[in-house]
Amino acid sequence: MFAKEDNTRHDGLKDLVDAYELDLITDALKITFGNQKRAAKLLGTSKRVISYKVHKNGIDLARFRLTRPRISKYGKGL
Repeated sequence: MFAKEDNTRHDGLKDLVDAYELDLITDALKITFGNQKRAAKLLGTSKRVISYKVHKNGIDLARFRLTRPRISKYGKGL
């Protein structure tokens, strides 16, 4: 352990691993448009683990979801 400049202590390796894990999860969620089950499959883990990490890190899944313009029955956007 070592002290940061603001006098808080942290484990450098743990912080790095946590940041890398978060990057991997967010990248997988981007690829799968927020689908946790598919993201888990990409990462070789379970949906339950991904769900836990999403909740723990406060990840907003809505930002990964694909939004499509609504098309009326007449073929024009609403």
